[in-house]
Amino acid sequence: MKILILWPSGSVEQSRSGPVVRRKVFESVTEDMNRGDLFVHEATLRTLDYDYMEEVRPTLDEITEEVYAYYNTSFDYLVIRGSNYIRNDGNLGEWLPFFRRIEIPILAFGIGAQAPSADQPEALQPDVVEALHEIARKSVHSIGVRGEYTRALLAGLGIRNVTAIGCPSIFRERNPDLKISWQPARTQKLAFTTHPYLAGLYTRNVWNSRVLQTRLIGKLRAAGYQLAYLTQGIAAETKIAYDKDAESGVHELREIGWFGEDEGFVEDFRRHAVCFETGDDYYRFSATCDLNIGTRLHGNITALAMGRPAIFVTYDTRTAELAELFSIPTLSEDLIGEDFAVEDFLNKVSFASFNRKFRHRYNAFVRFLDDNKVTHRMRDKVAA
Repeated sequence: MKILILWPSGSVEQSRSGPVVRRKVFESVTEDMNRGDLFVHEATLRTLDYDYMEEVRPTLDEITEEVYAYYNTSFDYLVIRGSNYIRNDGNLGEWLPFFRRIEIPILAFGIGAQAPSADQPEALQPDVVEALHEIARKSVHSIGVRGEYTRALLAGLGIRNVTAIGCPSIFRERNPDLKISWQPARTQKLAFTTHPYLAGLYTRNVWNSRVLQTRLIGKLRAAGYQLAYLTQGIAAETKIAYDKDAESGVHELREIGWFGEDEGFVEDFRRHAVCFETGDDYYRFSATCDLNIGTRLHGNITALAMGRPAIFVTYDTRTAELAELFSIPTLSEDLIGEDFAVEDFLNKVSFASFNRKFRHRYNAFVRFLDDNKVTHRMRDKVAA
């Protein structure tokens, strides 16, 4: 099987454990770069069984008649790796001419709709809607979406060949027997997945989301937990994590009120903020932590995929629908008031429903791949 990857997120390298997607620090230390895209890109390559892979590198205007002919005659599938594409400020509508010219089947791999909440859906522009219809028409069986919110939204647009599969990043280890063991009394080392710049379609209230994150961090620190701050490519955070113009990074975060008046938080963040160049590094780091918690969807999935506990702080449709699909424990940001008792909350968390449901979700993902007639590796467990 020969696959063409749309919107790659980094350079692909090979390792003994499988493909690794890397984004160099020097390319992103001064600009924002969402490393969550690395996780999805890498997991996509690890779950599919392909003989040859190539990426769509030119800009849309640079794709000539010859390039279209090459794509349509040389590849078996165009793969759209998972992301929150279903919104008006993304690439989907802009690339409608490309989807119309592509003649090979399209495999949409865990795409999702983006909105602050299910009560505040965005009215999609006509070119975005038509792009979704074009993808649906060229799917062998169905579009794979992140969860039921996105499936219902597409059904409202008249697109019904849709399967809710979650995100391939959670299946990265290809282990249908995955179980999460949760022992709150033994939990000491936490990875807090940070997102200081929540804005636009990602939150109902930018300032509120920022304050509630830092409030939760303060409560965890006060309770005596050891925090590592798992950042994912926001330039200000990356500067601090790699100590590359760290003072500038601290200043930028101060300017938006991230640290508040807590100088202890500033020092703790400087000492314990981490950022990595590959998805593989994030997964390995999460495997060393007792718990991942915070606002980053993929920063928490890295832990779950490695059999470690994770709790989603939910603030938009993207995090909520994935958590619902897998029964991942959540903490709504609305609950993080001044009197929020963090240890009481953690003692009530349970992964029993996640553990019961995971094999079903795994098998549903396998059926989605089989129905779309793609060759895959999901029946091959990764060697320990």
